[in-house]
Amino acid sequence: MGTSSSPGIFPVNVSGTNYAAAVFLDGRLAGDPANGPSFRRAKPGDVIQLFATGLFRTQSGIAAQSATYPGVTVTIGDAVINADATAVVSAGEFQINFKVPPQFANLPAGDYPISIQYGSPIGTSSPVTINSDPPGPVVLPIQH
Repeated sequence: MGTSSSPGIFPVNVSGTNYAAAVFLDGRLAGDPANGPSFRRAKPGDVIQLFATGLFRTQSGIAAQSATYPGVTVTIGDAVINADATAVVSAGEFQINFKVPPQFANLPAGDYPISIQYGSPIGTSSPVTINSDPPGPVVLPIQH
């Protein structure tokens, strides 16, 4: 039995690291600030807008209709977070809003693997490793 869709977080590859295509409410991108002033690390409590594809089937060639989707989770490292909102923002592109949980204040700063899932109990998840150069996980950089 096949799946009707396959989710994937859009990566932003900078210097060989696959940062998640994620935007903070201040307009900056998730990434190492050493890469430039447009990047910053996430902090516990930050609201993040994450961009992905393939969560649910959308009809190609038709203007995206405003729609929201329940049951989406975001996994950062071992932490599973329920998305606050998930919506189609253009054909095949989804925006997933979530908040970085407070438990990261007690964890080491670093680049944490991030993935998205939908459906339960088994569900479908974005890949652990993507085919980038070099291949690697999509990560979210977190600081305290």
